[in-house]
Amino acid sequence: MYGDNVAIKKTDITTLKGESAIPISIKGFFDVENQSFREEKQISVLFESEEMLATISTVKTTGQTKITWGIDFRQKIRDCCSHYTEGDYPYLVFKKNGANRYNIELESNLEEYLAKNGISEEYVDSIDVHNPRKTITPEQLEFKNRLISYIKENFQNGIKFSSSTIMILSNMIGEEIPVIVEQEIKSDMFKRKDDVYFFFEDIATDEILAVIKKDIDQCIGAIGCVEVTYLFEQYRAVLNETIINDVNDFEDYIKQKDIKLSFVYIYTSRFGKIPGSYNNDVLSRIVKKIEEVILDEHSGFASIDEITQSIRGITNSTLEKILSGNSKSLVRTIVNNTICFQYDEDNVVPQHFTQILDETLEKLDDVEIDPSEEILIATLSLRMGVNFFREYCSQDSKIFRKIVEKNYSGTTKREWKRGAFVKEV
Repeated sequence: MYGDNVAIKKTDITTLKGESAIPISIKGFFDVENQSFREEKQISVLFESEEMLATISTVKTTGQTKITWGIDFRQKIRDCCSHYTEGDYPYLVFKKNGANRYNIELESNLEEYLAKNGISEEYVDSIDVHNPRKTITPEQLEFKNRLISYIKENFQNGIKFSSSTIMILSNMIGEEIPVIVEQEIKSDMFKRKDDVYFFFEDIATDEILAVIKKDIDQCIGAIGCVEVTYLFEQYRAVLNETIINDVNDFEDYIKQKDIKLSFVYIYTSRFGKIPGSYNNDVLSRIVKKIEEVILDEHSGFASIDEITQSIRGITNSTLEKILSGNSKSLVRTIVNNTICFQYDEDNVVPQHFTQILDETLEKLDDVEIDPSEEILIATLSLRMGVNFFREYCSQDSKIFRKIVEKNYSGTTKREWKRGAFVKEV
């Protein structure tokens, strides 16, 4: 919340589904700080010159206050966010416009909006949806610290903040637990998808987290993204495996440690990328970097292991999918049961190869010898003074045939048929 008249919330999946949680710290903005479980409050929201209704209520079992959007507003938000990717959704800016009336705007560039409206940088963290402004009193802070000690001592395998658990904790500590203290403790813990909470220090040390962040920064600097599976495989051995069970838990851990990334699917794998960048731009940057590495560091030919040794941030399987579907300059081949990529034949064969090929085929026609694959490999190798099949084709027949097809320029049309590059009938 900014002053008394503006509140800002990051649009997320729950917003698109029709509701949003209201943090304790901004209940006053909606005048619901004393609203009971039995009450519901309707407010009017003006969005894109259209006035619509929303309902504010409090969930009895959790004590969470939420705003539920009407179907018209929900559909408008979905339409406006349809061209964004998850994690890049814009911010909802609420402006109070009288009793129970609010104007709403969408802002994709929060920093620009804050600067334009004179909101200081110091304020940015306090309006982050994951970091609402804290209003805990010194007495509540002391109570919170005592409660944390009880949790660490008695819930070493994690804790679910269910109503029964809260009751047990209250009995153990001898006091009723205020909702704000419960929320404060939750905000300082890692929440797994099964709603079990853990203390971050039980997952990894600050030193390990610093190494992970540095690795992420290096990957982002090099290719603009990092594959979550790659990071998980790199660091799973130094994480608490009883808490971080799989790559999905690891992604949640990164998100909740406030590492500024947007997460998207690229070829069925999750990637963290620079916020605001588009998937196609990320793919183009990856492919361009790999092409540069293969050409500059490996003379136009490299195994997939050699590529991933030079470029951190992507697993072998995902790298293969990306290159196979997006690079126009590289061809995939298998050498000694190893996946390799090399520059396309247009980039690797000598410039005079087309003339040599055409002349060779013409001479074979003159002596009435079918230009089979074996005959062509042998004659081309003799003409060029190298083992053509090994030097330019990685000993792969598919590559050889493709090279011949693309470089043949004779007037008579030819095709591969029964293992020979014969004239079309």
